[in-house]
Order: sequence, then structure tokens, then C-alpha cells
Amino acid sequence: QSEDIGPCLHSFISTFNSTNIHNIVSHDCTRTIPILDTKGYVVLPHYIFSTAKELKKSLRHIKKYKTLLRHFELKEISEFIIYVNKKIDISTSLKIGNYFDDIKDITSISIKEYYLKLLSVLKENYEKVYQYFNTKRMKMFDSTIKITTADSYTLTDGPTIYLADNVEKIAKYCLLMAKLPQETLDSVMKNINFNDKIRHEVDKIEKELSKNTDVSKEGVTDKKDTRVKKMDGKEQQLSQKCEFLRGQIRNIQLPNQYIPNSWAHLEKWNKTQYKTAFKSTIGDGIVERIMLLDVGPIWKILLMMGIGVFTKYKCVEYVTIMKELAYKQQLYMIIASTDYIYGTNYQFCHGYIGKDLGNLTQEKLIQAFGRVGRKNTMANYSLRLRNDDLILRLFSKSKNNTEVDNMNRLFGL
Repeated sequence: QSEDIGPCLHSFISTFNSTNIHNIVSHDCTRTIPILDTKGYVVLPHYIFSTAKELKKSLRHIKKYKTLLRHFELKEISEFIIYVNKKIDISTSLKIGNYFDDIKDITSISIKEYYLKLLSVLKENYEKVYQYFNTKRMKMFDSTIKITTADSYTLTDGPTIYLADNVEKIAKYCLLMAKLPQETLDSVMKNINFNDKIRHEVDKIEKELSKNTDVSKEGVTDKKDTRVKKMDGKEQQLSQKCEFLRGQIRNIQLPNQYIPNSWAHLEKWNKTQYKTAFKSTIGDGIVERIMLLDVGPIWKILLMMGIGVFTKYKCVEYVTIMKELAYKQQLYMIIASTDYIYGTNYQFCHGYIGKDLGNLTQEKLIQAFGRVGRKNTMANYSLRLRNDDLILRLFSKSKNNTEVDNMNRLFGL
């Protein structure tokens, strides 16, 4: 908000002798991306605030940040509107039949704004409304954290992003939760170790080839030079050996029942009726490339499950492959730190905010939410909190505006 960066704006006016300042306000609320708490309940103001005084403060904040309206779930809002119209004494002008002049005026945005209007007029009646809805509140999902097993069917229509501070901990948890049988793990690990030995041999040969190529180019002008012919012969042998070794690479695949939302996986968890459950589409060629990379076995197994992890790797090619898969929406899920939310335009349908992100500022939390639901308005979306402390931070005026403070400090007078 412009009032928050007053020192920055005053500095601009003073420096450039200009008052040509424009506010750009955008709050696309046509799609609905509900927020779920740790228990699987939809988050809305009339579920959170128990008193009219607390609610009033939140409404002032929401009206300033109308982008939050996209997280207001329409079905639950509609139930609230129907109840208030039938059971609460409100002015005639606010009755739904009078508030909207024409059926054409009823849109997802106008319904959400009408919901805010009704909330704002509830005073002595508000606690009655709060108690009623909190006694009949229903979970959207019984569970959402069994990401690689029983709850994977809830992740529909497109990829999921899991934001956490300790991404390796979440990655290992996902693998542990999958409960791959020991014999399967042993077989996979045996083949990965075999392929690692091949990779080391290939690396040695490629380094030797590179050295020989450099030597053969030094000061050679005569095509009949015997030294060059010997080098050419040696290079040919090394190249043939390299190709032979690559041919020995073992094809590694996990049984389909351990690949989230594959038909065998859904069948195992009795969820085959969920046709929109999203599955990764990683081809055999990509798997073969991954098997030859210098990264730990856990990351290779997770990627075969359709899970990519953005952490600090020495192997640049691994990160490149994951970015390519993410761009093409071929991964089931990406696990990443909050730094990943800047500078990326990948499309996600569902997002998790990890338990260890309790210190996220309100601005960064909104930025993180913005990674989900950026394209198709017809898909199902959700944001799933693993730390309920973030709910109040989102729907209340922030006391910790690090981003605003930094702007004022850097660009203020």
C-alpha cells in the first residue's frame, strides 16, 4: 500500500521534483483457491475470529488487500449468506433479493464482496453466527499430509509445490512415508550403485578424451603427423569403450504402485474413482539421464516417483532437468525453499506451506500463495498450511513489514 512506503515516495518526489505517482491495484478474484488449516478445514474470517471486535479489525485489513478474496471458498461463503439471510435480522436493503438488482450482477467477485458486507453489519449477532458455523464445520479432506500414499488423490489437475525451510527433511519424509519394501529398495540401490560405477568410468574416459583432444590440437599443421594418427586411434578406442559402458547402464523403474496417482497406486489406496488425480509423466530417457548424474540415491528415487527437490546440488545438470520437468508440468510435486517463489512462473494447482516457515512475513506469505492457481480457472486449487499460526498473520494487519521497511530504508530520505 502507498501509505506504507511514505518515506520512499517522499524521497522520489524530492529527488525528481515530480508528483507523478500512480497506484496499480490488482486483485483477480474470479478463481477460488481455498486455504486449508492443519486439520483440513477451510479457513474463512467467520471461522477464525470469535468476537465482532476482532472481526472488524480483520475486515479493515482485507478491504485493503482484496487479493485475499481469491482464497474465500464459494461454497462455504454461500452457506454463510443463506444462514444470515434466513436466521439473522438484517436490514431489508441487505437481503440478497434486494442487494442484487439482476441475476447478471451475481458473480464470484460480487458474492465475496457481499459476504464482506454481511460480516461488517453483524455486531451483537456475530457471536451467535460464529458459534453456529464452528459447530457444523466440515473438513474438506480428512487428511492431506500423506502425500505419497493415501492422500495423493487430493492433489488434482496439475503439479503441487511444497515450500519449506528444511527441504531435505520433507523429501526424506516423503520417501519414508511411501514405505517402499526393503527388497524393492535393495534392488533399486543395487542398480543405482552399479550405474554409479559406470558413471565414474565414463567420467574418467571423457576427461581423458578431452585431454587428448587438447594435446592433438597443439601446434599440429601436418595432417600426416604420426602423433595425430596415434591420438586419433586412441580417441576412437576410448570413444568405443565409452559407448560400450553407456550401453551397460541398467534401466531402473519403481513398481507403479509406489508412483503417486498412477492407476496401480490409486488402486492400492482404493481411490480409482478420482479421475483428476495428477500423476507425473517422466519418460525413460529422463530417468536414464538422471541415473548417470552425480547426485545421491535418495534424489534419484524421489524423481522416479515424480518428486523434484530444489536444494543445493553440485550437479548443475540435475537442477536443469528438474527445471525442465517443472516447466513442462511433468513432475507430481516440487519441494523447495521460499527463495524459489521469486523469479519463477511455473504453474501449480496445490501448495503446502511447511511447519518450519512460521517466521514468514505477511508479504512473503502472500507471494508464496501466488504460485498457485495462475492459469486455468476451471481446475481445482488449494493451499494447505502446516502451521496454523500463519492464519492470523494473513488475515490481520501486519506489525512486521520487513519488505516495506527495507524499501523505506533503501530509497527513503
